[in-house]
Amino acid sequence: MNSTGNYCRLFFLLVKISYLSAATDIPHARIGRYPYLNDTDCGKTRESPLFSDQCFKFHKTFDASAGSVINGRFARKGDLNFLAYLKFQFKLLATKRAKYITKFCSGVIISQQWIMTSAHCIYCDATQFNCPAYVYAYLGYESGDAIANDTGKPDARPYIVREQYGFPAYIFGYDIGRYDIGLLRLRKSIDFGDRQLVNSVCMPERDIYETGDELAMTSGWGPISPNGTNPDTGHIMGFMRIVFNSTLYQQPNWTDAELWSVITTKRFSQTGTDVCEGDSGGPLVQYVNGRAVLLGVFSGFNKFLDVLCGTTDPELNTYWARVSYYTDWIVETIVNSTTKKPY
Repeated sequence: MNSTGNYCRLFFLLVKISYLSAATDIPHARIGRYPYLNDTDCGKTRESPLFSDQCFKFHKTFDASAGSVINGRFARKGDLNFLAYLKFQFKLLATKRAKYITKFCSGVIISQQWIMTSAHCIYCDATQFNCPAYVYAYLGYESGDAIANDTGKPDARPYIVREQYGFPAYIFGYDIGRYDIGLLRLRKSIDFGDRQLVNSVCMPERDIYETGDELAMTSGWGPISPNGTNPDTGHIMGFMRIVFNSTLYQQPNWTDAELWSVITTKRFSQTGTDVCEGDSGGPLVQYVNGRAVLLGVFSGFNKFLDVLCGTTDPELNTYWARVSYYTDWIVETIVNSTTKKPY
C-alpha cells in the first residue's frame, strides 16, 4: 500500500469514529452532460492523479496551526485551478468626479467563457450606483500579493466581465441561500493552454442530493483568520461537513423544493475549517475519479456573527446555493447568451 492510501485509510477511520451515526463518507457528486459545459478535461487539477472519490490529498499536509478559508491549508499552484478572484467596482451616482466602491468575492470557472458566483456579489443598488458594476476576474493566481503586483502567471491582466446574470428570483438581503447564485460571461475566452494552472470545474448532474452526512472541499479568497487577515500569501482549501437535514434551515413560506435548493454545512471537527467574508461565491466540491465536481457556491450563515468568522458556535450553519438545483437556468442562460451574442 502506498503512503497516500495509508493516509486515506487513517483519515477516514478518524472521520467514521467522529460521527458514525447517520453518516457516510461516500460523495454523492456525479458529472452531468450539458452544451458548452463539462469537456473531457473539466475538474482536473495538478494533483488529480492523487485524488480519489473518498480521499482528498488535502488532509495529507493538514496543519492546524497554519492559519485558516479558516483552518484550512494553503493551496499549491494548480490545486485550485478553477478558483477565481473577483473584483467588483461600483461607480457612485451624483459625484463630480468618478468615485467607486470596491468589493471582492470568489468565483469558480465553469467554462472558457463563464464564471459562477453568488447573486449577492453581483447585486448592484441602482439608487446609489451606475449599474451594473465593472467586474474583473483574476485567474491562476496563488496569492493576493501576486495579484497586487501582477505577478505569478504568464497573462497578468485580469479578464473583464462582459455580461452579468443573477438568478431572476433573487432578492438582496432576504433569506440567505435562497436563489443566491449568479453567472458572469467574460469578454474573451479563458486561455486553457496549461489546464494544470487554469481550468474549469465539472458541473453536476441535475437535482442530485446528499444521502447522508458527507465531506466536501471548500476554498476561497476570503480572510484566513477570525480578525480578518487577508490571504496575501496564498488561498486556502479545507474540508467542511455537509449536513443531511433540511430541517436545519426552516424558513416560513419556503417550499420543500426551495429548502433543498440550499446545502447546509458545518465546521468539520477534525479540521475546524470555516468560510469567511470574501469567500462568497466560492466553490464547494467533491471529487469523482479525481475530477472536481461543483456542488454549491457560498452564500452566507444562519446568524450574524460577533466575530468576523471562525466562531466555534455549534448552532452556526453555513449555506450554499445547490448548483444541481439551478442547472436548467444555468444551461438556458449560457445557451441563450452564446447563441444571441457569439464572440
